[in-house]
Amino acid sequence: MNIYFKTENSQLPTNYTLSGFQDNQFFAAAYRGKERVGAARAPVLDLIAAKQDDIGDFVKSITALKHYGEAADPAQTEIRHACTMFKRELNTFVTSRDSALLYWAFLQSYQGELSKYKDWHSCAGKDLNR
Repeated sequence: MNIYFKTENSQLPTNYTLSGFQDNQFFAAAYRGKERVGAARAPVLDLIAAKQDDIGDFVKSITALKHYGEAADPAQTEIRHACTMFKRELNTFVTSRDSALLYWAFLQSYQGELSKYKDWHSCAGKDLNR
């Protein structure tokens, strides 16, 4: 039995070394790349935001700089679970390295909005940034 692996180049700009991500232009990583996948060639964040579920609502709310969650005060809303699910969703669209880059760019781009939430620091934990 012969086993073959098909490898494809990353859709994101070459930006990663062992010391970390080199491009510190957060929107460039997330939006210049806004990486287009699949036959529809839609940006990944747009595909996730279009979902009619909690993850879609989370991405729509954060990117539109609007409140996410049931509580009237964002400081009472926990978003760790939403961040985890968002990262898992990214993994379904792009490679793990590209997923890490897009997630990192999302955190950097929307840090001001994310920082309003109770447990926002946990979204930047090492387990999600890999």
